[in-house]
Amino acid sequence: MKTALSFSAILALSVFALAVVAQQPKSAPAVPASAAPSQTQKNVEAYLRHLYAFGPDVQVVVGPLKESPVEGLLKPTLM
Repeated sequence: MKTALSFSAILALSVFALAVVAQQPKSAPAVPASAAPSQTQKNVEAYLRHLYAFGPDVQVVVGPLKESPVEGLLKPTLM
């Protein structure tokens, strides 16, 4: 389940990667974990809730986005 969840998150981020790159300057600082979730994090959570039919009783936390080895693709930490 965790592998499928990670794969789905990467797939979702590939869809949103172009929008994130267009909105953030190259020198943008990393988002602290205590900050409010970004729109991309909210989109990933909504996608995962829709994909797996998670109800409101299931806690899905999308952590800060980090650079991946693939240029323009960000990866989240799922908790």
